[in-house]
Amino acid sequence: MNQLTQTLEKQRLQELFDNCQQQVLSQIMGPFGLSTAMFEDKNGGNVATVHNANQSIFPDAMHEKNFAIANINYNQEIRQKHWDDTSARWSRHKANNQKIDAGQEVLSDATKRPMVKGDIHGDHVVSLKENHDNKSFHLRFSEEERKAIVNNEKNMAYIEGKLNMSKGKKSWDECLSDPEFVKANNLSRDEIENIKKIDKEARDYLKGAENKRLASELLSTGTKEAAMMGVRQALGMLLTELVNQLFNEIKDLYREGVDSGKALLQQLKFRSKKIIDALLKKLPDVLNQVFEGGLSGFASNLITFLINTFISTAKNVVKIIREGLLSLFKAVKMILFPKSNVNKQENLKAALKLITTAVFTSIGIFFEESFKAFFVAIPVVGVFADTLAPVFMGILVGISSALIAYAIDRLFDKYGGPSFDEKMLDEIIDNSNLQNKFADDLFEQLDFSMMAIENYQYSIRINQDIAEQFAGALASNDYTIYLLEHDVISTKQQIKKTIDAIKCEEDFIANLDSFLITQEKGN
Repeated sequence: MNQLTQTLEKQRLQELFDNCQQQVLSQIMGPFGLSTAMFEDKNGGNVATVHNANQSIFPDAMHEKNFAIANINYNQEIRQKHWDDTSARWSRHKANNQKIDAGQEVLSDATKRPMVKGDIHGDHVVSLKENHDNKSFHLRFSEEERKAIVNNEKNMAYIEGKLNMSKGKKSWDECLSDPEFVKANNLSRDEIENIKKIDKEARDYLKGAENKRLASELLSTGTKEAAMMGVRQALGMLLTELVNQLFNEIKDLYREGVDSGKALLQQLKFRSKKIIDALLKKLPDVLNQVFEGGLSGFASNLITFLINTFISTAKNVVKIIREGLLSLFKAVKMILFPKSNVNKQENLKAALKLITTAVFTSIGIFFEESFKAFFVAIPVVGVFADTLAPVFMGILVGISSALIAYAIDRLFDKYGGPSFDEKMLDEIIDNSNLQNKFADDLFEQLDFSMMAIENYQYSIRINQDIAEQFAGALASNDYTIYLLEHDVISTKQQIKKTIDAIKCEEDFIANLDSFLITQEKGN
C-alpha cells in the first residue's frame, strides 16, 4: 500500500511539471497572447447601451454621433431641424384636397368623421417629442434614418385640426386617460378604441424597427466575436502542439546525436514529418475548439451587452467575461456530457480545475494593466511593456493554475474517497492477477518436473538392467545411480517448495476475497 501511495505521489509530481509547461504555453498562446493581438476590447463592450451612452461610453464614432442630440431638451428648433419632414406629408395632403374638391369625403384616421379642406392635420401618432426622449432610438439610428422612420406613413394619421391641436406633444394614452380631453373632443367608445388601435400599430412599427436594428448589431458583433474566438482557440491549440512537438524533437535529437551533412538533413526531414503528422491528428480537436470558442464568443458578447444595460464594464472586464465564459462552458459540458470512459469523480475534478484556471486567468487579466505600468516605469524595458506584461502575466497565471491543479489532485487523492480507493483496489487486483499467472506457471513447471522424475526413474531401471548385464561396469553404474538419486531428491525438494508456494498463493487469494467482500459490505 505504501509503495502504491509513493508511486501515486511521483505520478502527481510528474503531472505538475508537465502541466506547468502546458499551462504557461496555453496562457501565452491564449488570453495573454493571441487575445491581445486579435481582440480590440472596448470599455462597455461592442454594442451600444443607453447606460453607457449617458456616461459617454460608445463602441464607435457612429453611435457617438447618433447620440449627439439625445440629451438636448426638445423644442421647436430641434423638431424642425432634426425630426420633422413636411415633404413626407405633402403628397397625402394634396391627394386629400383633390378628393374634397371632387366632392368626395375624406375621413379622419382617428374618428372616421368627415373632414373639411384646410382643417386636415398630419399627426405623428407617436409624437416627435416622445421619439426624441427615447435615447435608445437615438443610439440605433442616424438622424436621416430616424427622420425616415418617424415620418413614415405607419406613424402618421390624418385627423381633424382641433383634435391634433388638443393632443399636442402628448401621447394618445395620456390624452385618452384625461376625461376633459375625451369630453372636449366628444369621442365615442368606438372612436377611442380606433385611436388605441392606430396608436398600438404605430408603436409596434417603431419598436419593431428599433429591435430589428438591435438584433442586427448583436448578430453582427456576436458573429465577429464568435469567429475570432473560434480562430483563436484553433490557433492556440495548433501553436501549443507545435511548440510541444518542437521541444520534444529537439531534445530527442540532442539526446541521440546525429552526424552533420546528409544525415542531419534526413533527420530534420523525418522529424518535420512527425511534427506535421502530430498536428494533423489534432485537427478533430481543433474543430471542436472552433465550435466551443465560437459559441462562447457569441454568448460573451450577448452577456456583456446585458450587463452594460445596467453597469458599464471596463475593457479588461469584457476580456474576463469572454475568457471566463469559455472555461465555464467547457466545465459545464464536462459535467453534463462526461466521456464514457471517465468516471464522475474524474470529470468533477477536471471541471474544478477549469473553473479555478478561469479564476486565476481573470485575476491575471485584472492586474495586467498594473504590470504594464510597472514595466513602463523601468528604463529601456518600458519600450517593450506591451509585449512583456502579457507574457509575464501568462507565465504567472500558468504556473499558478498548474499548482492549484496539483493541489486539487492531492486533495482528491487524500479525501476524495472512492476515487483513491478504486485506484488502490485496481492495483491490488492487478497484483492478484499477476500472482495467479505466476501460480499457473508454477503448475506448468510442476508438470514438467513430474515428467522429468518419470524419465529419471525409467533411466534408473535401464541402468539397473545394464548393471546386471555388465557387472564389470558396476562401480560406474552405481555412481550414475547415485547422481540420479541425488537429482530425484533435489527435484522432490523443488516440488515441496512449489507446493508451499501454491499454498501461500491460495492463502493470499482467500485473504483478497475476504477484503473484497468487506469492501462491498462497507459500500
